[in-house]
Amino acid sequence: MVDQVGKTFSNTANNGVKEISGAARTRGKVLVGNSRDILHKVANQSGANWSIQDGVLQIIKTDSLLPNEAIVVNAMTGMLGSPEINEDGITVKYLMNPNTRANGALKLDNGSIKLKAQKVGETKKGNQLTGTTVDSSNFPESDKITKLDSDGIYKVLKLTHKGDTRSQTWQTEALCVALGGRSTVSKGKAK
Repeated sequence: MVDQVGKTFSNTANNGVKEISGAARTRGKVLVGNSRDILHKVANQSGANWSIQDGVLQIIKTDSLLPNEAIVVNAMTGMLGSPEINEDGITVKYLMNPNTRANGALKLDNGSIKLKAQKVGETKKGNQLTGTTVDSSNFPESDKITKLDSDGIYKVLKLTHKGDTRSQTWQTEALCVALGGRSTVSKGKAK
């Protein structure tokens, strides 16, 4: 099925597909729908993620990483601001690094990761901000908060590269998670 669906993508090779499972079928299977949706279904049934990178269809187990070294992201290597933990994972922004890949690894300093705060109210006097209230009780339940990895190695789920020769923005934003699950949050601090 993956071979047939992969043929629908122009200029894409299937040599990155190594980690899917499934029994051989004795009869043919009718495939209907978007190629993207079929690949989502096949990957989910195999406990994997799929992506197309540099013209290669890749399917990687959810608890695996691409076989390359983790990219270190810190203030010395171009991190912009602090990574933020939220219900989707950990979002980190850094100077554009084209070596970052979906299903690849980032190495972050866990001490630099902040819990994303939600503003409740601000007090202004003239043009000066005199106080901001942050409510940490509105964060999602514990099963929705991303776990921190003890070694600081995180799997990249989503990448956004932003850059233009007519602007000064040249950055990468990555959404990543620790391999293996979720953790809890207590009064604005990640455990």
